[in-house]
Amino acid sequence: MDKHGKKIECKISCIQVRLCEFPNRGLVLAAVYGFGEQPMLLLTNLEITEKKKLCLTAAKVYLMRWRIEEYFRFKKQQFGLEDLRVMSLQSIRNLNMFATFAAGYIGIMSSEKDDTIFMMELKECSKRIYDIPKLIFYALGYAIRHVLAGTRSGIKGFILKKEQSQQLTLAQCFGIGALE
Repeated sequence: MDKHGKKIECKISCIQVRLCEFPNRGLVLAAVYGFGEQPMLLLTNLEITEKKKLCLTAAKVYLMRWRIEEYFRFKKQQFGLEDLRVMSLQSIRNLNMFATFAAGYIGIMSSEKDDTIFMMELKECSKRIYDIPKLIFYALGYAIRHVLAGTRSGIKGFILKKEQSQQLTLAQCFGIGALE
């Protein structure tokens, strides 16, 4: 499927090759036609047992790896991780953990149905000219930033406040809290 949700038919073939630098190492070059104008060339050290199975495995592994790279790119761009200045490795780990939590939350939200009121409002806040693409992480990240930027107290205003009970507790009755 392409980024517009249209099904693409690809052709895959492979051939055994040897590189000048590694003449004793057998490699396989898999060519995938249909993703763009030029074929996608994948070099692998997997051995050929079944030609079709090897080509499909190489292409699927590469595309899964591409999703992982897209995830890290999203985290770095959306949260500005490369622009942060901290003094310790633990601070970097903490910031990365919070960015991972936020990206995970956005991922969970993106798997929700598109027709919920929450998702429709977030899409409206994302200010997209065209329809939301299949990878909506950037649109949802922008929408969340836009919503939270309008608040003066951060997320504190979104947390429901617990109403104070009119009934006295034992500590209040005997003045225990006042002694401390």
